[in-house]
Amino acid sequence: MIYCDGICGSGNACAALLSDNEKASSVIQDAVEESSGGDLITLAGYAANAGDGKLAASLISQIIAKFNRFAQFQELAEQITAAGNAAAAKIAFRSVERYLESVSDSVEFAKSMLSLFDNLQEAEKILDDAEFDCQFPSDFVEIATGIREILNDEEIVDELLDEAAASAMEGEEFLDAATPTGISNRTEIQRGNISNRRYPN
Repeated sequence: MIYCDGICGSGNACAALLSDNEKASSVIQDAVEESSGGDLITLAGYAANAGDGKLAASLISQIIAKFNRFAQFQELAEQITAAGNAAAAKIAFRSVERYLESVSDSVEFAKSMLSLFDNLQEAEKILDDAEFDCQFPSDFVEIATGIREILNDEEIVDELLDEAAASAMEGEEFLDAATPTGISNRTEIQRGNISNRRYPN
């Protein structure tokens, strides 16, 4: 079989095969069967470039089977992106969604989607989806902070902060809930000072 750059014999041969997606997928699958496991990231990249998203996703699922922390997915996506396989990197990073447990996690996910892939549209969708999960004042404050930093949409920020105030059963609860984001009170929020020390404009 052809085994490129230590994975498929000749880099030029593999590149030529990649112009024929069906043949490329077949060769990559053969390489997977002979791989010791250390080449799965590279093979997933080849599969993604060949248009075989199913194979790429399958390989990535093997890589991330033991992952349980956001940072692990982020590091993997950075490695794959650095290797020039952005499509495979995005598949890998998308897998972190099942581990998102809070609105704060979703905001961090959106930030990384923007920083790793410069994809504002997807980052905005992540924030939109997270907004539906907001239940407590702290949730609305977290999403408002993320929207201010990522989208700079003050109108939506104001709406979310109004919802945060409305969802608070009493003033003290609102202040307690706001504390994790560095926001001391609603007056400060309304003035636009959403933890400027942490999120400078």
